[in-house]
Amino acid sequence: MKKLFLLFVFVVASATISSAQFRAGFSFDYGIPTVKTDADVLDKTALGDYAKGGIGGRLLAKYAVTENIDAGLELGVGAFAGAEETYDDASGIPTTFKAGVTVMTTTMLTGDYYFSTNNVAPYVGLGLGFSRAVTANGSVSVEDIDEEEPEVDAGGNALEGTLFAASPRVGLKVGKLNIDVAYNILTGKASDIVDGGEKLKMNNSHLRIGVGFLFGRRN
Repeated sequence: MKKLFLLFVFVVASATISSAQFRAGFSFDYGIPTVKTDADVLDKTALGDYAKGGIGGRLLAKYAVTENIDAGLELGVGAFAGAEETYDDASGIPTTFKAGVTVMTTTMLTGDYYFSTNNVAPYVGLGLGFSRAVTANGSVSVEDIDEEEPEVDAGGNALEGTLFAASPRVGLKVGKLNIDVAYNILTGKASDIVDGGEKLKMNNSHLRIGVGFLFGRRN
């Protein structure tokens, strides 16, 4: 991540010197997981299995290729966490508890098309790149709760992987203010650190809402 940040700084500095049509800035983001796996599926994991939401941020760099088209680079970081309980219908006693946390970084090349060259301009865009993710989660389940000695089962895993990243988005530029909504598609294989590198399918796809600022002249 440090090398990517230095690359971002280099790109910003070089473009600022060479052109006045370059903008750089940042965004604060909120994410909502959209994918959840079935409880009995053991070879897959997804953000929605435990997390209800997450927060993050991005560094943005955009260069005006034409009056209506921007090409850019964005570096992002985010964290998702949550817990979930399942209760027995008859007794109301919790029978399953699971919790987890995921930290991820994303690096994407972006392209945006602006429908106007005015100070207020809606746009659509696409980002393509990769995401590095680390996840730790665990669960506890209780069966036969009506018995004197109910059966308790506990488990968990720690995963890391590099995922494909695609991010179709729509946005609105209002002066230096930048608002966008994207669907981040993040899928790939992850290694189970606990079980000696066993490969699992990881899906960290989520809806992202971002609010930030871009500094510099576009036109």
